[in-house]
Amino acid sequence: MTSLKWRVVREIELFEAVVPNPDSTAQLLPKFQNIRVAFDGALVHIDPRKVGAPDHDANDPEFHVYAVPASSVRVIHYVEKKSAGNVAAVV
Repeated sequence: MTSLKWRVVREIELFEAVVPNPDSTAQLLPKFQNIRVAFDGALVHIDPRKVGAPDHDANDPEFHVYAVPASSVRVIHYVEKKSAGNVAAVV
């Protein structure tokens, strides 16, 4: 069990290709789409597996997560649901 709070992101782009492609771990990628990330202080934890995709080894109870410094992230794009607390009033 992990204490990280995971968030689905539409896209994350890093300044350098440092996270392995989950389909070919010999290849490092700088950009991922439709994956999960978690924030822990100055670290961004990246689960590079596509959300909703079949797991490569469903019998394995573990998966790889890569932590990178937040300063190595160029951009993270995610969607937040509207609620009374996060919508600016239009007058």
